Amino acid sequence: MKTRLVILFVFATLASHAQITTLGEPAKEEPKIIIPQYDSLTNINRCHPYPDEKYKYSYKHLIGQKVYVVHNQDFSEQLRSLLWHKFDDSKNWNWPLDGHNMIIIDPQVFIDSVNKIDKYHLWPLNAFDIAFKDDLSGRVFFYEKERCRNINKYLVVVGHFEKMKHLYEGKELVFVVDDRNDSDYTSNIGNGIYSLITRTRVNIKKGTVFTCTDVSIDNRNGDDWKTREAYQGIKDRVVLLLHNDELGDFYCYATSQDMTDNFDKKIQARCKNYILGKFLFPENYAKKQKNDAIAAKKKKEADQAKAEEEQAKAKERQEKEQQRIQALVDKYGQSNVNLARQRKVKIGWNKELCKEAWGEPRSVNKTTTAYGVHEQWVYSTSRYLYFDDGVLTAIQE
Repeated sequence: MKTRLVILFVFATLASHAQITTLGEPAKEEPKIIIPQYDSLTNINRCHPYPDEKYKYSYKHLIGQKVYVVHNQDFSEQLRSLLWHKFDDSKNWNWPLDGHNMIIIDPQVFIDSVNKIDKYHLWPLNAFDIAFKDDLSGRVFFYEKERCRNINKYLVVVGHFEKMKHLYEGKELVFVVDDRNDSDYTSNIGNGIYSLITRTRVNIKKGTVFTCTDVSIDNRNGDDWKTREAYQGIKDRVVLLLHNDELGDFYCYATSQDMTDNFDKKIQARCKNYILGKFLFPENYAKKQKNDAIAAKKKKEADQAKAEEEQAKAKERQEKEQQRIQALVDKYGQSNVNLARQRKVKIGWNKELCKEAWGEPRSVNKTTTAYGVHEQWVYSTSRYLYFDDGVLTAIQE
């Protein structure tokens, strides 16, 4: 019995401790930061906007993703090692990173660990946006904020590559221009299709069917002026290899080249309904053609109905104008109406005919005397009409 009492006392004590109340304001809970999930339809991109302003335009959704280094070009400045800069005297600026796999890490966590070691030269978090850890050497690299623009030109997220391969390898793709106009499509050079042999852009007829034979990474550079065009403004190195029995072998970039900076809007416009902003699967293309034909027919009918309505309104306006002119002729005579329609005025006319000829005046100066009402109608600095008791008595031009 005593044992039971002790146990009950302990439970009662714990329960009373769990129900603490205070007289002051309740403590505010820190808002939970929801980081959007990485969408592997694109390569490296800023996911924005974040619910929390602090992480707006951030790469935090990419933490933990494995990336493949395509080129080490310009990495001596753009992708430097914090460990070398702070603690390593080897001064080796050009590590052979081509072909290495790296993991995207949280830059804040790494900076905190570096600052604990070197407390005299603290690294600010705003110095760079995205950090990587090399799988082989364990070194940590980073991109400085002002040098992040061409990041997709040198790195490929492995998950993005694998998704492209899973979605499109072995599939038939029909080349189509999306619902943007053709001039806009052709102006974006990175969105074209290129010959695998000459590495130059080829004009492909809309509706051409290709087979995606493979998905690969284009680690080539423009060796001469003829092939350099294919690498202008490249922001993604993942390519689809395409084959057509009549035309031969081609390739195209897996992502529309201006999607990385405008991920949210562009992904909806170009990847939701269109593959890579360039293709449709054959069954979807057939549906699109059918829907386009129906839409074109409806548009033609709507345009015709609108044109007929506008013609009817124009005819109605014309009839009303003819009736108005005829009323003036009946009232003032054909000769006076003819003069008025030629923008001419005549002494002795009333205000109605003068307005028919010259329109409404800019201003009216009115003077009332014992002899009647005198008005000056001002049209410009050199054009005036003068009325006495409503009758035109003088013209100044």
